[in-house]
Amino acid sequence: MENVDQCGSADGLYAEIENLFDGLTDFPGWVFDPEAELPAATELAKVQPDALILAAYAWNTHLTARNARPRRYGADYLAMKRVVADALSNCYTQSATVRVDDPLRVAIWVPWLPNNPNNNILRVVAGYLGGLRDLEGVEAALVLTNEVSFPVGTSVAHARKDPRAYRATLEGVIAEYGAPADALYMAPPPLTEEGNLNWFLNFQETFRPNAVFVPNFEMSSVHVHGCGQSAATVYLQTSVRNRPPYDFSRYLYLGEERKIDDSHIHPDKWHYHSFGYGNFGTGAGLSREDVGLDEDAFVVVTAGNRLGHEIDAEIIGVMANLMEQNNKVVWMLMGVQNEDQIRDNLGERFAVMADRVLCKGYVREIGDYMSLSDVYANPRRTGGAVSMALAVYGHTPVLSFYGNDACNFLIDEMMHETAEAYGAKLAELATDKAYLNHVDVVQRARFDAGHTIAASAADLEMHLNAARSDWSAE
Repeated sequence: MENVDQCGSADGLYAEIENLFDGLTDFPGWVFDPEAELPAATELAKVQPDALILAAYAWNTHLTARNARPRRYGADYLAMKRVVADALSNCYTQSATVRVDDPLRVAIWVPWLPNNPNNNILRVVAGYLGGLRDLEGVEAALVLTNEVSFPVGTSVAHARKDPRAYRATLEGVIAEYGAPADALYMAPPPLTEEGNLNWFLNFQETFRPNAVFVPNFEMSSVHVHGCGQSAATVYLQTSVRNRPPYDFSRYLYLGEERKIDDSHIHPDKWHYHSFGYGNFGTGAGLSREDVGLDEDAFVVVTAGNRLGHEIDAEIIGVMANLMEQNNKVVWMLMGVQNEDQIRDNLGERFAVMADRVLCKGYVREIGDYMSLSDVYANPRRTGGAVSMALAVYGHTPVLSFYGNDACNFLIDEMMHETAEAYGAKLAELATDKAYLNHVDVVQRARFDAGHTIAASAADLEMHLNAARSDWSAE
């Protein structure tokens, strides 16, 4: 940490990291020592906080570029970010007065957002923003993010090629959920004239948030402890595999209601959250013919951002067996980024399944694609809940394995533990139209009862108020 205090630019910091870690990474016994580094990081936060913000990201990018991640890379990276977060938190100040009966002023903290109007992360954030702003107990709510993705520096990454287009994408999506353009706040990059940390401190002073909401895809942000220092902070775990390394006022989880074990930080502060989803990507009037599907096909759809990893031997085996039983079955994969990887995953099954597996990339009309399908088949994974919600909106029954974060709105008979039971249910759906329609009606009723954006925002408001009360007492 002491080596980066003189860096005045992102490129200079990256060069210093290269020089420093080229030697350390090659030394087999080197590990990052949080206890030893925290004092230096704390001093650096006082004089050059933006350099500290970039240090962990520059180190990660350097190792990635060299393809030389040491065995302890993951643990060291998390430890380094935690040290940075702890050091920066000292720069934030606690609110002078906290009245638990004051209206909520909520900052939804997401240090990056994708420049893709149909991305699930952006849609979830926009849904919460719109839902919170509709509540009487919420005086103000906004989204707080950065103008660029980390790491910053021309050697590593560039600012958005067209920041205005990027902002227009984000503003366009939040407008769909009823929020105005001025509900989006974007911080400048570190080591620019205004400064990243100074911008956040000024924001804290002017907006005066009394609650901060942190969706889990930002669990590694270096500002999260600062947010927790200045206001009650609620963290949302949207994947059962994630374990936040930071201290928050309250933690929320999705999926099946369950007992939180000791692998979670502060297990006594975890609570179930009734997560909600909005409908989007519809209205284009697409037909099956438009998207390359036969009218009489039985279309099984699977969507995701990581299908190259998630389309594994288990789900491939289920689908191959179904195709052998029913020659009308077509498997449509949405969000495929590398079709060659899908072919590799199919392996020896490829020759049999190839002409009945339809790979699609990202599409704006994702909701319409869901409604053109007969069944949504969810692999054994966490994630995918947004596209499964779109399937519910599109009257497409959703079949899943247990343990998914969408289990809170799926019906019991559509969730299974084994591939055999999963495959049997899929075969039943493919041959019984009346049962298919029955599942559609029952799952939509369950969804509407507690998983709309309005219901989710009301549940979040309750948790934000409870967290504020606990934080004030502490």
